[in-house]
Formats: sequence, C-alpha cells, structure tokens
Amino acid sequence: MTDLPASEAKRRLSPKWVLSVFGMLTAFGLLAMFEFLSGRPFLPSPAWVAYARGPAWIAGLASFACMLWVFRRYDKKNVFHFRDEVVEIGHLFGSLILLALYFGFGYMAAQKIPPMFDAILTGHRVEMTLTVEYTMPWESKYCGREVTFVELPLGASSICGVRKDLLDTFKPGSKIVVSGRGTAWGVFADRLRLVEDEE
Repeated sequence: MTDLPASEAKRRLSPKWVLSVFGMLTAFGLLAMFEFLSGRPFLPSPAWVAYARGPAWIAGLASFACMLWVFRRYDKKNVFHFRDEVVEIGHLFGSLILLALYFGFGYMAAQKIPPMFDAILTGHRVEMTLTVEYTMPWESKYCGREVTFVELPLGASSICGVRKDLLDTFKPGSKIVVSGRGTAWGVFADRLRLVEDEE
C-alpha cells in the first residue's frame, strides 16, 4: 500500500476542527460533572424531558456521526471493512461500544446540561413533584439507598444516599416533592418528602 504524502497525512491526522469538537465535548462533560462537585443531584423536570426528547436524539445522533466519521477516516486498522476476509472482532466491538457511549453522551447532554445551566444562573428555591419508580434500600459503594423516578432519563433519574427512615416510606407510585435550587426545568435536590406529609 502506498503511503500518503506527508502534507496529506498531516491534513488527515490533525485537523483543527476535530480538536475543537473534542474540546467542546470535554467542556460539556465538565459541566455535566458540576452536580457531583456541588454535592447535590440534579433532576430535570418531566416537562423538560418531554420537550427536549427530539433535540436530544439529534444531539445523540450528531455525536455518534462525528465519532463514526473519525473512526472511518483515521482508524488505521480499518475495522469497519473486511480485510483479507478477517474482521478484528475485539476492536470492532470496542469501537461500537465507544460509538454507543458517544450517542448516550450527546443525548444526555441535551437532556441535562441546558436545564442545569439555567438552574445555576437563574435558579431559586423551587419544588417539583415526581413519581417513584422503585427504591433500592441496601448500601452500595456507588449509589446506596437509592430512589429512582419515572419519566426521567437514565443518568438523571435517581437520588442516592436517602435517609433510610425516609426511604422506607417510599413505594413505587408514591408522589414525592423534591425541593432545592432550580427552575421549572429542573432542580438541584436537597430535600425530599412524601406528598401525603402535607395532608
């Protein structure tokens, strides 16, 4: 196989716009990590999730397409094609998993970052009513005493570390008032209570 000219190889292997895309994705990732730095989980509202579902799919597919283009153009092992009638299965599966992760990253960025950014800049004390999907009362290294809510996307649907006495009162279908700093589009949760507590 004939090697590419040096100028062509340089153009293909280090385009500035590709570096800019990775920089932008990194910035989004750091912003998405803000909730961990704040110590308070961020939950987007069901209204925002429904509103952003279409844009989230577009963002996920755009992220997927960007990485697929990079793989097709820069993957020296050429794993997306048959080569001497042998497919490098391990590398192919790894690439597909990475593509799926980038789709999920783009999807979650659209679902989570805009309302989180809005809550940081313009948020105030708000309450949001959510419905419990299930609870996990046992301890865990990563997310013990967890409550998960319906209508929220994976990765932005749970709160960990709930007090055991409070978690024991939550059942699937329970209505929970989540309060904290936020807007109508989402909230940094710092307090939970059953709707029945107000009766």
